[in-house]
Order: sequence, then C-alpha cells, then structure tokens
Amino acid sequence: SKPAMVELANLTVDTVNTFAASSFSVDAANEVVVRDNINNVEGYAGALITGRSPTASIDPEAELVATHDFFGRMKAGTEMEFEVHVGNTKGNVVQFVAPNIQYSTINYGERNSIRTMDVQMMLTTNNADDELKIMFS
Repeated sequence: SKPAMVELANLTVDTVNTFAASSFSVDAANEVVVRDNINNVEGYAGALITGRSPTASIDPEAELVATHDFFGRMKAGTEMEFEVHVGNTKGNVVQFVAPNIQYSTINYGERNSIRTMDVQMMLTTNNADDELKIMFS
C-alpha cells in the first residue's frame, strides 16, 4: 500500500499549531546490544535496548517572537509538548506525542525564499520512560 501523506498533520508545539513546516523527524536513538550466549545455536540470546537518547526536529517558517519565541524558550530550557499526526484515513493514522521536549539547537534556514527555523529537540521524560508515545488508529 502507498504510504500516508503528511497533510493536516496538526503539528503542535506547546499548544501552537499554526507552524508552516515542510517536515518533521523523530529518532528514538536506541542503543542496542547483542546478548552473546555460547549455549545458543546462533551464538546469541537476542538483543536488548540498553539506552536511548530520543530527538526530534521540525523546520517551520520563522515566527514572530510574540507568536513563538524559539530562542527564548531554548535559553530558558522550557519544556513543551510536541505532537504530530501522519495520515488521515482511519486504520492508517500514526500519532507521535512527546510530553516534554526542549529545544537543543536552532538555526535559520530557507525554503522557497522564505526564512525557516531548523529546530532540533530533545525528548525528555515526564514520568519514567515516556519520552515518546507512538499511537496507531
């Protein structure tokens, strides 16, 4: 089947969902190790996630500071919620929710002669192990 289009994504950061972004990305950044086991026919007993450092990024058009102060929020270490949807057909919708993100790097960019912000985010925990929720519907 064809992958779902990213339209009407409802990209929201800290209750602002008016961003004109062309893309987003999420990286779980899992550290995976193989569990060696000489008693197993394959020589290992599976794999284990031993750590993670999840990140996300967006590329919205630049906003007025009064609308969303990217640099001020990064400097203050403001924790915000991040949410985005992919797909809009029932049974083919994926929703990404990060209850606490913090801006880590912000650079200016350009798309079609329009100033953009290249925003890198760290996904932090609200409660243990809840940096990212991926929901299907």
